[in-house]
Amino acid sequence: MGFMKAPVNYEILYLGIFLHMLFCLGTSLIAAPLSEMSDYLEKLVGVLGYLSLPLSGAFTMVDWIKPHYRWILLLSPSVNNVEMIREGQFGYRAHAHYDISYDFAACLVMIVVGLFLTLRVRKYLVVQ
Repeated sequence: MGFMKAPVNYEILYLGIFLHMLFCLGTSLIAAPLSEMSDYLEKLVGVLGYLSLPLSGAFTMVDWIKPHYRWILLLSPSVNNVEMIREGQFGYRAHAHYDISYDFAACLVMIVVGLFLTLRVRKYLVVQ
């Protein structure tokens, strides 16, 4: 159809998508047990989801931020993932900044913490 060019680098594009799936899995594994443990946290999870949207990397590129402050955005695995997806789609024209090893380690820690919380949430569940 010709509306959009093909991705420049499929490997980094798919790696960014895969790591973003791991990030979403880790986030949900943490949010679900916490929302079962407390009614306040159940209400807070939705609010935090909306408040974290500007810091997700979807609306800003790390390259637009001054170099001195880029590390703040790069603490978020979501920002790293979106930057990888951008580089995979647009190539080096996007000037993406990311750290694959940090991103993978952060997602892995989130998944482990989420699994730990999931195993301990059973005593808070009420069957009706």
